[in-house]
Amino acid sequence: MTHPGATEEGVEDRPSGSPRTLLAVLASPPTTAGTRTLNQVRVAAVILDCQHVRVVNLFPVPTRDVPAISASGSDREVWLAGRAEVSAAFRDADAVVAGWGVTAPVGPARGFMREQVAWFTGAAHDAGFPRCGRLGASRGTLRAGT
Repeated sequence: MTHPGATEEGVEDRPSGSPRTLLAVLASPPTTAGTRTLNQVRVAAVILDCQHVRVVNLFPVPTRDVPAISASGSDREVWLAGRAEVSAAFRDADAVVAGWGVTAPVGPARGFMREQVAWFTGAAHDAGFPRCGRLGASRGTLRAGT
């Protein structure tokens, strides 16, 4: 299914001047305010000419860091539960960035994270976003993804 208002390439074709929404797909909700990450997402929104931001997460449980995802991410059903919100968020997005760091969880969470990333990549493509930007290729950076 193609994102409403998007072409096959994910380039938005709404009338000029319409507010645009950036969808940021991150690892997990923060246990704090998440100010530093939100500031990076806002920078991405400015670069991509988006006036609104929506944040969703691959793993729906609030965690502090990757070791916490490893500890709490051993149940595949929890990972699968996060997919509905991500899928729904594509409908209102004009651009998508993804950011979940460079360190992977360990144990069962590692495999579930890989599954989730593969699912996200397919879902983004199906929603009309075959190319997504990537936050955090190295700490504190925004890089355009292909």
